[in-house]
Amino acid sequence: MTARQVHPYHLVDVSPWPFLMSVGIFSFAMTLVSWLTHYPVHTAYTIFPGMLLIAFLWWRDVVREAKGGFHTATVQKGIMIGFLLFL
Repeated sequence: MTARQVHPYHLVDVSPWPFLMSVGIFSFAMTLVSWLTHYPVHTAYTIFPGMLLIAFLWWRDVVREAKGGFHTATVQKGIMIGFLLFL
């Protein structure tokens, strides 16, 4: 048996963006709770722009994967079916 499995799908590399975004969302939620309980909140001015930066970098990686030729015909067909089901 070979160490490399051959299949028609693109397996993405490990990305730090989902973990960093979840930390940002959790921090923003805690900041929102603090604000609702009338505690002074100054961290929202750094958390929200950080979340926007993470979202931008994450989508940059998604676009690079899409335009890099990583998607086979099987993957492109699955993306199209998923999009049509979404609509």
